[in-house]
Amino acid sequence: MAFRSLIDCGDLVLGFGREGSTGGITLAMVPASHREALDRAVDASEQSVKGEPLVQVALSGEAGPGDRAQGRSMLNGSTTAALHFVDQRVQGSAEGVWVETDLQADGLLAVTQRTDWTAGDRAVRAHTLVKNVSSMPLDLTMVTSFCLSGLSPFPGGGRAGNLVVHRLRSAWSLEAKLVSETLEDMHLEPAWVDNVATIERFGQVGTMPVRGFAPFVAVEDVAAGVTWAAQVAWSGSWQIELCRRGDALAISGGLADLELGHWRKTLAPGEVFVTPAALLTVVAGGADECSQRLVELQRRTLHAKPRNEADVPVMFNEWCTNWGAVTHGSVVAIADRLQGTGVRYLIIDAGWYGKNWFLEHGDWVADKDKFPLGLKAAAAAVRQRGLVPGVWFELETCGCDSDAFSRVEHLLKLDGSPVTAGQRRFWDLNDPFVVDYLTERVIDVLENSGMGYLKIDYNETLGIGCDGAESPGEGLRRQVEGMYSFLGRLRARLPELVVENCSSGGHRLEPALMAHCDVGSATDAHECPELPIVSANVLRLIPASRSLVWATVRKDMNARELIYRLATGFLGRLCLSGDVVDLDSAQWELTRRAIELHARAAPLLSDREWDRSGPRVDAYRSPNGWQSLVRPTEDGGAVLAVLHNFGDETSSVAVDLPSEDWEVEWVFAEDSASLKVEGRALRWVPPGPFSAAVAWLVRPKV
Repeated sequence: MAFRSLIDCGDLVLGFGREGSTGGITLAMVPASHREALDRAVDASEQSVKGEPLVQVALSGEAGPGDRAQGRSMLNGSTTAALHFVDQRVQGSAEGVWVETDLQADGLLAVTQRTDWTAGDRAVRAHTLVKNVSSMPLDLTMVTSFCLSGLSPFPGGGRAGNLVVHRLRSAWSLEAKLVSETLEDMHLEPAWVDNVATIERFGQVGTMPVRGFAPFVAVEDVAAGVTWAAQVAWSGSWQIELCRRGDALAISGGLADLELGHWRKTLAPGEVFVTPAALLTVVAGGADECSQRLVELQRRTLHAKPRNEADVPVMFNEWCTNWGAVTHGSVVAIADRLQGTGVRYLIIDAGWYGKNWFLEHGDWVADKDKFPLGLKAAAAAVRQRGLVPGVWFELETCGCDSDAFSRVEHLLKLDGSPVTAGQRRFWDLNDPFVVDYLTERVIDVLENSGMGYLKIDYNETLGIGCDGAESPGEGLRRQVEGMYSFLGRLRARLPELVVENCSSGGHRLEPALMAHCDVGSATDAHECPELPIVSANVLRLIPASRSLVWATVRKDMNARELIYRLATGFLGRLCLSGDVVDLDSAQWELTRRAIELHARAAPLLSDREWDRSGPRVDAYRSPNGWQSLVRPTEDGGAVLAVLHNFGDETSSVAVDLPSEDWEVEWVFAEDSASLKVEGRALRWVPPGPFSAAVAWLVRPKV
C-alpha cells in the first residue's frame, strides 16, 4: 500500500493511501514529530500499515461480511468492496486545510469523505457524504463518519500487550470513568490467518449518548508513546468499531447501524445523506492528552456567546435547597442571601409548575400556590437583587400527570403506540403543532418572564427509535435533528439566553449538543463523596469553563466538610446549592471566600491544559486514595491546584508542578500552612479523610 498523499495539519500528519491504481483508499495519522512512520509506509510488505477502507457503507440486499461477522459487524460488505478511488482535492490556506476524497460504487453510490483542519487546532473533523447515483431508491443500512487505520505504524506496534484501548464508561452520577484494556484483554488478538478480522463494536442506542459509554475511543501504543483518539459528535444512537486484521488495527464509527441502532435510510435517486461529524486526533502522549485536544474544539460553537458568558461566573441552583418544592418566597430569600456576593445566576429548578416535579411537567403553567404572581414576578425579584434569573424545563418529554401526556397524536410512537419510558412520553419535534406549542410554552415564557438562563433537562431515553420514517433508527435520527432545529429557533429569538445541557446529569455531554449550549451539567452526584472524581472525569468530555459542578452546602457541616464541597467547584463552574440561607456566620464566610477565589481563578478555567494525578480509584461510592488537578495559565505565570483526599488517612501528598520556582499566593483550605512548595512539587498534608485544598501559585516577584 503506497501512500498517495501526506498532508500536514499543524502538529498532525494525515496519510491517505490506496491499493493499486483504482483500489480503495485508507487514512492513517501520526504526530508530525513521528512523520517518518508514514514515510516508511510506502513498503507494501509492512503489515502494520495495512488498513481498512476510508469509508464503510452498506445497502439493503448486499452481500454482508463473511468470517462469521454477521450480527457482530456490518464492516466490509459488498458495497464497501465495490467502492474505488476517483479523486482527491486538497485546499490549504492560512485558515486551515480541507481534504475531499471521492469514491464510487459504479451505478450505485458516489461517496465523498471530507476532513477539515482549522489553523491552531490540534485535531481534525471528518464526515461522509453519500449520494444515490442510481435510477432507483437505495436503502442505506450503515455508513461511517470516519475510519482511521494503521494503528500502530511503529515497529513492534502489534506485539502482545503494547496496544491499549481507552474508553469512557458512564452510568447515572458515575460519568466518564476511564477504562483501559489491552487488545488481548478485549480478545482482539490476531487470528492465525492474517486476512481474518477480529472486531469489537460498542455504542449506545437511544437519545442519551453518554450512557453506558461516551462516544469516544483512544488507542495507545505504549512502546512508542503515541495515542490516537476519535469522538462521534451526535446526540442519538452511535457506534464505534475496532477491527484488527493481522497486526493492524483500525477504528471507525458514526451513526449506529441497522444491526445495533435499527437504522435504515432510503435515498431517492440523486439524494445526498450527510453523516454526523467525528473528531480525530493523535498525540505523543496518553489518552488524557488526546481528550484535551478534542475538548478544545468545543471553544467554537454554533452561536455567538452571550454577554453574560464572557467569563466563568459562579451560579446558584436551588434544586438541592428545595428538592422540587420551590416557591416565590424561597427564591426571594435565596436572592437576598446572594445579593452582592458575585454570584451571577439564580436558577429555579424543577417543580415550579406543579406538586410533583417528575410527573407533571409538559404543560408548563406556573403553579399558583407556589408562584401566585407567576414566573415574571419571581424573575423580576431576582434581577432587583443583581442576579440573572434562570428556570428549568424538560421540554422534549411530558410526565404522566400532565395534560400533554394524553396528546398522543403529537407524541412519538413505535409500532403505533406512544413511546412510554416509565412515566414519560416524548413530543414529536418534527410536528409543526409541537414546535408551535413549545415555542409558546417555553420560548415565549422565557422571553415574557425575563429569564436569562435556561436549564434543559432530559431524564429518559427514546430507546431504539420511533415510527414516521423508514426505520425506528431513522425516526430517532430525525428527532435529534428536530431538537437541534428547535434550539436554533430558541437562539434566534433569545440570543443572549444562557443555555445549560443537562440530562440526568451528564448523559448528553457530546460535542454536537454542546455546540448549541453554553453550559453542561457534569453529573447528578450532588452531595456524593465521589463528586470530585466524577467532575474530574467529565473534563475528558467538556471544558472546565463549561462544566457545571455542584457545591451543595449544609447548615450542619463543619469547616472540613464545607471546604471539601466548595473546593470541588474549582474543577469547573462553581454551582452552589443547599442551605445557603441557613448558614451561620463562619460557614457563610467560608462560602463567600470560595466565591471570591473562584472568580480570581476563573480565567484559568478556559485554558486547555491540565494534569491529573493520584492513585487509581476503583470503588467510587467508597473512594480511597487522593486526587489532584494542576492547571497552569497559558503564559505559564500561575498555576491552580485542586486537591482532594478521600477515605484514607493520607499522611502527605506530593504533586508535580510544571517547573521549579513557585510560591503560594493564596490557599483555600483548613490550614494554609498544610501546603508548601518543595522544588518542583507542591506538598499537601491532608487534615484527614474527605478533606480538600485549593492553591494558587505564582512566580516569585524579583
